[in-house]
Amino acid sequence: MKFALNEKGANPDFVTSYRELAKAIQNKDKAAADAALAKLHVQNLYEDAYYGLAEFTYARQWGDEAQRYAGLLRAVAEESTPRYLPRDSFFANQIAVRQKVRVLSIRPGA
Repeated sequence: MKFALNEKGANPDFVTSYRELAKAIQNKDKAAADAALAKLHVQNLYEDAYYGLAEFTYARQWGDEAQRYAGLLRAVAEESTPRYLPRDSFFANQIAVRQKVRVLSIRPGA
């Protein structure tokens, strides 16, 4: 995944930690993923969107449905168009959030 490294993008420390997290998740190394996730310090909205994506990716491997949903919500926030995430990631996440909302709205007792 490419990051913008400017005032509107991610700082180098965030990018490094995000890449470490992605590698740890890919290798199914939970201890390394936990360490990398702990090093992700959000300093702007761009990083916050990617943090949500990181939470979702982590939860997809080791979390539950509620954690995955929380990550998706954080990644897309209240945006209606992609501002921080790449277009394909944004729309895929937005669709997943809408599907989850639809399921919750028709689930008895939800």
